[in-house]
Amino acid sequence: MHDLSSHACVQVEAKAKDLLAVIHAQSGHYRTLACLTLAARVVSQCEGQIARISSFAFPVAMVVVQVAASVPEVMELLLARLHKVSWHRLQFCSRLPHQVLHTR
Repeated sequence: MHDLSSHACVQVEAKAKDLLAVIHAQSGHYRTLACLTLAARVVSQCEGQIARISSFAFPVAMVVVQVAASVPEVMELLLARLHKVSWHRLQFCSRLPHQVLHTR
């Protein structure tokens, strides 16, 4: 089990609250765009910051879960975005020479 400091918990709560305020302030297509933008930003953070410093993964996941508990379409869009990223990576890897795939 991952243990967050009280300061990190406060930051997670604040970030989730801010994101929910932005999403709930939107309607229709703008709400969908806000959710899509959040999903894209989460994936981008996973590829960049979390890939370098894995300890950021748990707080980011906590924010996503808190937001998705209130706005379920966020999780659906995030999963779709992750699927798209993994599909593109799979396509890229399938074009690599066989020897490169087995030397990792």
